[in-house]
Amino acid sequence: MAELQEQGRMTPAGLAAFAHRTEAKSRVYSHEQQEPEALKPAYEKRFKANKKAWAYWQTTPPSYKKRLVHWVMGAKQEVTQLSRLEKVMGSANGSEGWFSLLGTRHRYIGSSDCPRRELV
Repeated sequence: MAELQEQGRMTPAGLAAFAHRTEAKSRVYSHEQQEPEALKPAYEKRFKANKKAWAYWQTTPPSYKKRLVHWVMGAKQEVTQLSRLEKVMGSANGSEGWFSLLGTRHRYIGSSDCPRRELV
C-alpha cells in the first residue's frame, strides 16, 4: 500500500476504501492465502481410498488443487466439508473433471472428430 502511495497511484476513493476494510473480510480467497490449505488427514485417507479419483487428483495442476482444497476446507461444518469432498471425488470420474466445481467455463473448438478444450 505504501509503495502505491509513493508512486501516486492511489486515488482518494481507493484510500477511503482501504481505510474502511476489516481484517475479517481480508484475504479470504484461495489465491490470497499465504500458506496453502491441506485436507484433514481423515479426508485425504478417504480420498486415497477412491483409486480413480486419487489418480486424477495426482495429475491435477497445483492451482486447481489449491482452489478445490480451499473450497472443501472453507466450509464451516464438517457435514458440508464431507459433502464437498464427495463432490470433488465424484467429479473426477466425469468428463468435465473439476471444471464444473471451479466454475470454469470451456468450449470445444476444432473439428468434430478431434475437439480440444479452450477456456472461455
